Order: sequence, then C-alpha cells, then structure tokens
Amino acid sequence: MRARRAGEGIAAVAVTKDQRRLEDLINRMKRIEGQARGVQRMLESQRDCEEIVLQLAAMRAALSKVAMALMSDHFRECVAKESPEREQALERAARMFLRFS
Repeated sequence: MRARRAGEGIAAVAVTKDQRRLEDLINRMKRIEGQARGVQRMLESQRDCEEIVLQLAAMRAALSKVAMALMSDHFRECVAKESPEREQALERAARMFLRFS
C-alpha cells in the first residue's frame, strides 16, 4: 500500500491568481535560497556561531513571511468565497495553519 501524497484526492488550488504576487513570492524564495548558500559557505569557512545563527534567524523569518503570504492568499481566494466546497476549504486551511505553527 503506497502512502498518500499531500493533497492527493483533494481538488488542487492555485498558489495565487495574481501574477505579480507569484513573481514576488518566487523572488523571495530565490533570496532565501541565496541566504542558505551563504550559510553553507559560512559553515564551511567556520565563521562565528553567532553570525551563522543570525543568518538562520533571518532565513526563518523570511520563510515565515512567504508562508503567511501564501496562507493569506489562500484565505482570500479559496476560503472566503461561498461555494459547495467551502467547508473542505476551511478544514484544509485550518490544517495548513496548524502545520505551520
């Protein structure tokens, strides 16, 4: 028996319908990716622990902002509108918040 993938059996929902918003999120993730490579270099060169932790904290904050933006968009585009699937959308949104917290 294979494991169920996340979202399998549930209607797929677009990340965001706003192209500019999507580009902003992608750019944020690219910056976070660059930060991660920078932290890797810091570790390889055995930089000061405090400097590394500071960068990790900045990465975590940036990831949190991306996640909150995605959840906000999800609420606006999927949960707030009246539809027969609204109850399922609310349940998925609640699970999403719980996973993130």
